[in-house]
Amino acid sequence: MSTKEESLKDIGASAAASIVEMVAALECDYDRLEELREEKQRLLDAEEGDLPEDNAEEFAELEAEAGECTSREEAEQRIQEDALSVQVRTGWYEPTANHLEQQSAEEFEILLSTGGPASRICGELDNGDPSLPCDGFGHP
Repeated sequence: MSTKEESLKDIGASAAASIVEMVAALECDYDRLEELREEKQRLLDAEEGDLPEDNAEEFAELEAEAGECTSREEAEQRIQEDALSVQVRTGWYEPTANHLEQQSAEEFEILLSTGGPASRICGELDNGDPSLPCDGFGHP
């Protein structure tokens, strides 16, 4: 494998790891995390020790999922602000009045980083929802 190819794989792996972290934070059960935080603090205040082992494991997992986020809203905001740009486009069509009103986006691109090379996620849209990934060159 060439050095350039290895470098590209490292960039892609880094971008993917960042996305995995953001999705984990989005899916975290913040209500349960807060319950466990309160329970842990109550036990510490009462000098009764720490959380029972099963709760301690769950607490550690939830804290790892949440990362730096303190709520689902914060996780959503982090995801929205992470991308440099989000773009959609339609396919080829005749520019008549009927077609202009009926066109909806068919493809998307989320630019994650610039440089040589840029990192992006792109694919096709099915009624506004992502459906198929692209081939790595910006083409579905």
